[in-house]
Amino acid sequence: MKTLSTFLTILITGIATFTLHGQNGLTNPFDLDEIICKEQETAESQINKLSQRTAYSDETDIYYQEMRWEIDPAVYYITGQITYYFKSKKANLTRFYL
Repeated sequence: MKTLSTFLTILITGIATFTLHGQNGLTNPFDLDEIICKEQETAESQINKLSQRTAYSDETDIYYQEMRWEIDPAVYYITGQITYYFKSKKANLTRFYL
């Protein structure tokens, strides 16, 4: 029994020592300002891509947009439908690109 008690004491001391000293010496290789700048550049490029019109944008004219929403703030839930009404500016429209 004394051997088991001694073993457990040594084991717990070893684990505690390893845990306390296991994180020493780690340094963050990344500069926080650099990460922020990179994230901002990525977000701006994605926003710019979304705002650009495609070559097909001039082939249709959206003249009405209908939105129907179901919102339940108690569970932070939203669902709905968006319906676009458009006219073709092209004589024989066979494809529609969103």
